Amino acid sequence: MPEPTISWETDEFHPVHSSDALRAALVSAGAAAGEPLIVSLEAGGATLTHVVGDPSGSSLVFFPADYKNAGVGSMHSIGDRAMRDADVSEPLQIAYMNGHYSELPRWMVVPVHVAEEAMREFLATRGALPSGIEWEMA
Repeated sequence: MPEPTISWETDEFHPVHSSDALRAALVSAGAAAGEPLIVSLEAGGATLTHVVGDPSGSSLVFFPADYKNAGVGSMHSIGDRAMRDADVSEPLQIAYMNGHYSELPRWMVVPVHVAEEAMREFLATRGALPSGIEWEMA
């Protein structure tokens, strides 16, 4: 199985062997951009994306291993169930990945420390869905 990697630039993958290496990569990614940036952590064939550089929090998206062929969709974080149920998306969280921007509903946003803990758990379990987040099928 390939080693876990993190990416925030086109065709550039950085190996992450530990929580310390993950933290250092997240700091580097945050310093690399002047605006919120989506990083992608791959482990065990699965992917977890995380918005860095936005002090209000992060939106997470989980793609299970082989999701394209398995008939299983992605899942996204729910940071505020009441906002989600009321379909309150504004103000949108805007984040960039590989030069393209994404608009994410505000109800997806979880606190930064919660998102970083989810990234550490994802890395430690080599691609399992992090348990400390409320998830919903996309």
